[in-house]
Amino acid sequence: GELPDGLIVCGADGTIRVVNDRLVDMSGYSKHELLGSPIDVLVPTRSRDRHEALRNGFVEANHARPMAPGMQLSLQRKDGSELPVEISLSPLSTPGRQGVVAIVRDVTERLRAETVLRTTSDLLTLAGERERIARDLHDTVLQRLFGLGLELQATAIRAQNPLVSERIESAVDEIDLIIREIRTAVFTLGSAGRD
Repeated sequence: GELPDGLIVCGADGTIRVVNDRLVDMSGYSKHELLGSPIDVLVPTRSRDRHEALRNGFVEANHARPMAPGMQLSLQRKDGSELPVEISLSPLSTPGRQGVVAIVRDVTERLRAETVLRTTSDLLTLAGERERIARDLHDTVLQRLFGLGLELQATAIRAQNPLVSERIESAVDEIDLIIREIRTAVFTLGSAGRD
């Protein structure tokens, strides 16, 4: 089963008041290091400047919502690495105290699955393209070779010299062989998309 989501409760000033064990695992900090620290320790360095204004706006608006919908969010871990996450925010209002509850979900696996899906779909498109190219090549190349073979056979019949005739016949045999090889190669190319 999947581990439960991380949970953080912050004061209105952005000070961390409560964290669960899952969040401690995700962040790489100890509970002791997180409690009393500003929430910004978990915000990627490049986003910290904007974060305070956004946080204040959320506390004032006072309604639950997902954080930055449509954007890929990250939690910055103690070692500086980033963990892709989804965050749901809910205002917390107790008498004389305002704050925010954040539920943090690790989406690493989901993003990995989405990448695999995208790659698979790209490969299928590529296989379709290969099949189409193979068919076109097959048709035009084989027609030209076939035509060339017929022309050579007609020339062989006209040739007075038996030696020349023989050389032309062996060229025609070679063309037949090439046609067979192309058919095999095209068939292999085409079926590669259906494995």
